[in-house]
Amino acid sequence: MFNRHIFITLMILIFSSLPLWSAPEIEAEITDVERAKAAKAFLSSEENVVTLYAKDLTCETCAISIRKKLTTLRFVDRKRFNKGVDLDAKTQLVLIALRSGKSANPESLSKAVKDAGYKPVRLYEWEKDALKTTSLK
Repeated sequence: MFNRHIFITLMILIFSSLPLWSAPEIEAEITDVERAKAAKAFLSSEENVVTLYAKDLTCETCAISIRKKLTTLRFVDRKRFNKGVDLDAKTQLVLIALRSGKSANPESLSKAVKDAGYKPVRLYEWEKDALKTTSLK
């Protein structure tokens, strides 16, 4: 008679070796200094853009829920990037294209990120050739 324990062990081995799905690649957290450098590089090379650090935004699929919320804001230029929003998972920065003549509203950005299920931490803007940082709640 076939031993039940052997059967269970074989089934576990077989099913544990089959991939159920391909998990998104998750980036390791970087330091605030590295993140500020990245924000400065993005902002100094692009016009009408702000960047936002959202905690736990570690993979490209995270951008989907954030994008859905941010594209509803009137100051977001949906013709740029991917509907006005791009994500750099390595730095956990959300890049937001602004419509010409418009400025970002930190409270609206913060609410949109929270509604998407993430914690907004910091907004980076480029003003007078310098990086401006605003803490978000």
